[in-house]
Order: sequence, then C-alpha cells, then structure tokens
Amino acid sequence: MIGIAKIIIVSFQLGQLSIPSARCSGRQEVKLLPSLPIDEQPCSEPHKDNFTSIRIPSTNERMQHIRDRHLQEQIALRQQILNSIHDYLFHILPPYMKDEDIESLFQNVNLWQYSQETPLSPTITNGKLSTLDLRHLAWNVGERLKWAGEKRALFIKQSFPNEFRDSDISSIRRNLRQQGDCIIKIDVPDKHDYEFHQFEV
Repeated sequence: MIGIAKIIIVSFQLGQLSIPSARCSGRQEVKLLPSLPIDEQPCSEPHKDNFTSIRIPSTNERMQHIRDRHLQEQIALRQQILNSIHDYLFHILPPYMKDEDIESLFQNVNLWQYSQETPLSPTITNGKLSTLDLRHLAWNVGERLKWAGEKRALFIKQSFPNEFRDSDISSIRRNLRQQGDCIIKIDVPDKHDYEFHQFEV
C-alpha cells in the first residue's frame, strides 16, 4: 500500500508539473519586425533639424529683395519700350531714310535714355519728310520714354541737323504737336501702354 501511495503521489506531482507545459503549448511566438535603418524609420513628428535649418530673412534683406525685383522689372520694361520704338522706326521710315540712318537714329534714342550729354549721330532723309513730320516723330518717341518737351526738341534737332538748321530749340518744342498736312501723325499711346498705333504710312 505504501508503494502504491508513493506511486500515486509521484504521479500526482508529475501531473501538476506537466500542466504548465500543456497550457503553454498553445502560445504563439511573437516575432519582432527587424528595425528599419534610421533614414527609413517612420516618424510621427517632424525632425527638429527642419526647424533649425530655416533662416528667416531680416527686414533689410526683404526690402532689398523688393528693390532688386522692382529694378529688374523696370529694366525689362525699358527694353520692351526700346524694342517697340525700334520696330516703329523701321516700319515708318524706310521710304524716307536709308537703313543705316534709321539704325543711327535708333542708337541716338538708346544713348539718350541714359545721358543727354552724349553727342548724337546726324542722320538725313531723302527730303520727303517735312520738319512737321520729324517733330511728330520726336513727340511720339519721346512720349514713350517720358522725355520732356525740350529734350524731344534737342533730340530731333541734333539727329536731323540739316532739316532743322534754321529752327531754334524753343520753336521746335512749342510746335512738337502742331497740326497740319503730314505723313507721320501724332501717335498718342493708350493709358499705361507704350505700343504704337501707326505702323503704316
């Protein structure tokens, strides 16, 4: 009996010992995903360097940027106006002037947009344009460049010294927009525009 009791006790103890293993038999092993490299790991927050790397321009820098942009816009506009004047001269003057004289006249325009002290190259016509036509020409070109009346008069007298040899500056200035029988008519630009309307004569 004692031997049987020992066997029962030992069996009971073995059964208790075997219970945990039976309970653990249904557990699934949890496998951790391999860690991503640092540059591939998802991040729920922005990297701090994104903030520290941004430098806010100072007020002086912003103002200088505005000035530079305005200057660039003015330079571009001035070039567009000069291109328009160039096209206008080469559309309206070929029947009355040689190409080299028209080009010299345009270069005179280009020179005087920077300095009125620059000497201008004299040009000539074939005699079919009157001084009224040339005064209108000076007004039309000068209006696009915002030249004062006296500057327009000086320009046309120096560019066409033969045609205006008997005219003084004040007389030319007063009669820039004089009406009369003419080939080149006064061409008033539209508001805030510089394009010419008269390209055919």
